[in-house]
Amino acid sequence: MELKLEVMIDDSKILISSQHAIVKILKSVKNIKDNELYILMKDRRFVKYVDNMNDLEDNNQYDKAIAIVMPYGISEDEMKDTLENNQAGSDVENEILAILDAFGYVMQKKEKRKPAKAQHRWSKEVSQIEFYVDARESKATVIWQKRNEMLLKAGATMMKEAPLNKDGSVGLSAKMGNTLREEHKDAFENFVTTKDIVLKSVNEIGLFLYFAGTNSWLELVDKDGKTIDEWTVVK
Repeated sequence: MELKLEVMIDDSKILISSQHAIVKILKSVKNIKDNELYILMKDRRFVKYVDNMNDLEDNNQYDKAIAIVMPYGISEDEMKDTLENNQAGSDVENEILAILDAFGYVMQKKEKRKPAKAQHRWSKEVSQIEFYVDARESKATVIWQKRNEMLLKAGATMMKEAPLNKDGSVGLSAKMGNTLREEHKDAFENFVTTKDIVLKSVNEIGLFLYFAGTNSWLELVDKDGKTIDEWTVVK
């Protein structure tokens, strides 16, 4: 769309006006006006809306603020929906979107990239190595004997009781660990294993022995202190 803009700049703001819309780019929010919608931005991306001065936790959460003078007949919820979906019907909404786009402001939050989960590869060489656990009240010897088989040798010491959540509830790891223990209840006595147990993964080893709570790939180490992660991680 063709848009004719008037732009005024002073020390505290950039005031942009078109035929139907008025948008301000502020260095900081000094006060809240009832007829304006305030949006905090960081690196030209949406952070959050501000309804009152209490919403301003600190000045580090944003580097600019957008103030949109609310057009007659459009509610704040309608305006927010327009901005977040980048779709509008009325002339004034289209002009506001065009102004934000022209000045490079994006209403969609920048997605945080999730770190890739480490992958590990079994090998015949690894299957010949004994790994030792000494963590969270447990001690054990483990062999990754097949791709989906972790051999937990008899004589392993298990953590007796699962830690509870801060609110006193039983967490997911505790439930999973207790389920594994129930499945192999004939293989331990007084929290010491009386015969070899085959589990499916390093994570199951951690759940069975000490209810997880730590990265088990770093807890299983060989006689020289090299972790099972170092032996098997795919780089």
